[in-house]
Amino acid sequence: MELTFDQSLEIAMRQAYAFQSQETSFQSDYLGLLSSEASLKSNASMSFLLPSFDQSITEQYSFSTDSYRFVDSQRLRFQATMRINQPLITGGNFSLNANLYHLNQYGKSKKYVGRLYLAFEQPILQPNEQRNAIERARMSLTNTQFTHATRRLTTISSQSNIFYDLFRFQNQIDLKEEIFKQYSDIYTRAEERNRTGRLDDTELLQLQVDLENLGSDLLRLRADRQNREATFKQNIGLDQALGVRAIAELDIVPLSITLEEAKNRGLENRTEMRTFAFQVRSQEMSIENVKSDGRIKGEIKITFGFDNSVDGELFYNGQNPFQGSSYYFDPLRNILQSYDRTRSIVLTLKMPVLDWGRNAARLEEEYISFERLKNSQINTARNIEKEITDAYYTLEETKERLVVTKDARSNARTVYDMSVTQFNEGQISAQDLRLAKNAYISSLDSYLNAYVEYRSAVVNLTRQTMWDFQNEISITDDEMYKTMLSGGNSINNNN
Repeated sequence: MELTFDQSLEIAMRQAYAFQSQETSFQSDYLGLLSSEASLKSNASMSFLLPSFDQSITEQYSFSTDSYRFVDSQRLRFQATMRINQPLITGGNFSLNANLYHLNQYGKSKKYVGRLYLAFEQPILQPNEQRNAIERARMSLTNTQFTHATRRLTTISSQSNIFYDLFRFQNQIDLKEEIFKQYSDIYTRAEERNRTGRLDDTELLQLQVDLENLGSDLLRLRADRQNREATFKQNIGLDQALGVRAIAELDIVPLSITLEEAKNRGLENRTEMRTFAFQVRSQEMSIENVKSDGRIKGEIKITFGFDNSVDGELFYNGQNPFQGSSYYFDPLRNILQSYDRTRSIVLTLKMPVLDWGRNAARLEEEYISFERLKNSQINTARNIEKEITDAYYTLEETKERLVVTKDARSNARTVYDMSVTQFNEGQISAQDLRLAKNAYISSLDSYLNAYVEYRSAVVNLTRQTMWDFQNEISITDDEMYKTMLSGGNSINNNN
């Protein structure tokens, strides 16, 4: 099975334990935060008491006998309650409420009570807690996404290193197998030349030693390849019985990036900086809350509704029950008719008078925490700049080596091919051929090392900046990366 890095990463995201573990952890955190945000939106609930029964003996004073007596009471209640809430952008709440219950006091009375009312509640002269709570929930959701993206990108970086290390190793084996095959052919021709006296025994023996050394190296490398391929398959979740081949474009065009651009991208996109932005905003809200505790604040509550309470024993069809007409039992119909209107308006004001400096101390504490947070933000930005600078210069160094070793590899191949021809024609010695062979192997090894290190440096700079310089997109903001970094599940904070 031939696999590019993208194909191996796609398999790993579906099957590898590391990605599955991260995905389940992320989904758990994400859904929990999503639930918290949803709890701040419109909601409706119903509750039922089916039934509620209690029996009690209470001590009561009787004025008629001027003494206390004990009363045995039994009550059976059936109740249904419905509430529909609509939080408002002003920080208040609008709700529709309905209560319906039946109360049976054994030996005394039966009552059916219904109430339907609208309620409006609005805090005044204080921060909008509803808006702040929604903002905090969304910041937590976004921060969880950023944190997960960073962790997953680190795992992708590890997968990249494993893939390209296998790619390098397999190409090194391919080269030595190619040279071993050429040396076998060269040795066969050399034996013929030795028999005809055109090549002395020393040269032939030198070729034999080189051929045996190549064969020994191949046996060792093939065994090592099996171990590396097994490790690679385990990391991406492939069946060990499958053969695997890492393929990649060996000739690449290096990226052209400036240090200033890399720093700007990193400071803009790094998870730490975005997290600090959320923390600063959260601290600002905390300061406003503490300030409001030291000022006058209040709440207004307005209700308007309908109430009805009817006797549940006997109901008469709209006539005087003592005129001899027939009675019938229809409490539900009666409770839904002839409502009485109810309404209320309550304005509550709360003003601090004396707290012995408690609020002032709390406010000072919040300002100190805010200042400490800003200092930490500045220090983190400096550390990020250093990390990006190190990653940038590593990338530039590997890029230069990649260009140099690419030319050296091409030249060494040309020299080696010419040396094979010249040796077969008797123009150079076996020692000269060995030098050309070793130079070619060394040049390809150097190029492969530079190639793999360059790939690793690109991934590292991407991880340090959270920016894809090849496609010029943000790792955390672009929809393609949101899908990839979430294991295929698109993340949308507006859910």
